[in-house]
Amino acid sequence: MAADAPSSLSLRPWLPELPDPTDERVIEWRRCAREAGVRLGKGIAQTMRGLNALSSCPIPEAGTLAAPYLADPLYGAVACDIVARSGMDGGRLLLEALLTHPHGTLRFRAASGLGVLGDPAAIAALRAVFDTETDGPVLRWAAISLGELGSDAERAFLEKNWELHTNPLVREGIGLGLQFLGVEIDDRSGPQMELDAHLDRYCDPAHGVVAREFLFAMPDAEMDAVISRLDSGPWQRRFAAADVLGVLRINRAESALETMFNRSVPELMLVAATSLMRLRPGPEIAKLMRQRWFSFALTVRTEQARNVVLIEFPIPDAVVRLLLDDPCALVAPTAAELLRREPNALRFSWLKDALNLEYARIQGAAAPREVAHNLPVLTRQNIERLVADGAPRRSQLPEAFRPAVEELQRTSYADPHVIAAQSLLQAVRSYEDGSAALEPWLDCNAPLLRLDALLHWIGIHLTLPQISMNDDADPTVRRLWRFLA
Repeated sequence: MAADAPSSLSLRPWLPELPDPTDERVIEWRRCAREAGVRLGKGIAQTMRGLNALSSCPIPEAGTLAAPYLADPLYGAVACDIVARSGMDGGRLLLEALLTHPHGTLRFRAASGLGVLGDPAAIAALRAVFDTETDGPVLRWAAISLGELGSDAERAFLEKNWELHTNPLVREGIGLGLQFLGVEIDDRSGPQMELDAHLDRYCDPAHGVVAREFLFAMPDAEMDAVISRLDSGPWQRRFAAADVLGVLRINRAESALETMFNRSVPELMLVAATSLMRLRPGPEIAKLMRQRWFSFALTVRTEQARNVVLIEFPIPDAVVRLLLDDPCALVAPTAAELLRREPNALRFSWLKDALNLEYARIQGAAAPREVAHNLPVLTRQNIERLVADGAPRRSQLPEAFRPAVEELQRTSYADPHVIAAQSLLQAVRSYEDGSAALEPWLDCNAPLLRLDALLHWIGIHLTLPQISMNDDADPTVRRLWRFLA
């Protein structure tokens, strides 16, 4: 039975809508691409801003600027989209090469990007994905792109794979691909994948992007089914339902969300509060949220703070401020991550104030954090988790320095002020004028923070600071300085 296929853009909600090209727009896109190109390679925040600007410039120049970042797990997803829409020479081959990249997100964005690119010459590479790939999201997008690019041969290929695959995520993609080819498979376990399966994957690092894409594209008429999931089921499903209803501004869900919020279940309270604040801006929910948050046990707060990054952005300022004000240092990394991901002038003022206070504590010029709010959770397990969280940053250092830095982290994390300050320093790089906040830390009492301030400084300025660490008291800081100098 013939079906109305979804639009390519509606399946990819992360892509910005672009106007039709005109001579004037192309001139503007070229100007924008030149300005964006100046930002690239000047630290994480500047590079990401430059790439985000290029994503709105569908011209070959944008693809050429983005191409060097395709294989980088930090920037590659955005770079894939830029290359796919740029029309640059060689773009198809660059995306095809990513289909075997070790990072799953880049493989699925490449598979998606080939459909956007629109070159049927990519069909062979997309078919080959089904020979070796095991990751559901990648197979799903390979199937969709085959449907967008293919003809009768791809129809037969997808129908055959429909019978071979049992993964509902893959079958959904095959069903969508077949819709582009004029076929609809009437099987609710496939193209019409069960709502609960998507909700349950919402917080999953491997499948969450696809689940969110599906849920955020659901029509208003189907939202009653999502509202019904607020009341029972696994907490991950209820968490996802609450977040979706707030993001989509489903006002009729307000009463059910308020019931969830009032129950003060630790795993769900903050996401319910966030959605209520999206539906009903004002101080009332924020005030109640603070009261309930600080009524939770210390161990509960430290665990549940980590779940806040699972809430779809943007996060209300009241939630960021709540976590920033928590006296437990183990909550600070989440607050800092929110400050880093969504920078604005207000949050930068908060960040500077928090850094100044933490600096005064470390230097002995301000009262320390209360022991009762920190010592019970500074367990060996939590310290090792912090050390493990630092592995991606250590991997950017020369290999010879990594063991010494890891040991310096392990010993330094016994001090809650170091934990809080280190995470806040990481957020500084998201702010264009943030380097001034780094300067005091280059000469502070904590060696790990001196080391981090040095690395952040170099990341922003691409040069060493004026202050010398050649004779630093800590051997790890001293060795790294001499190596860099």
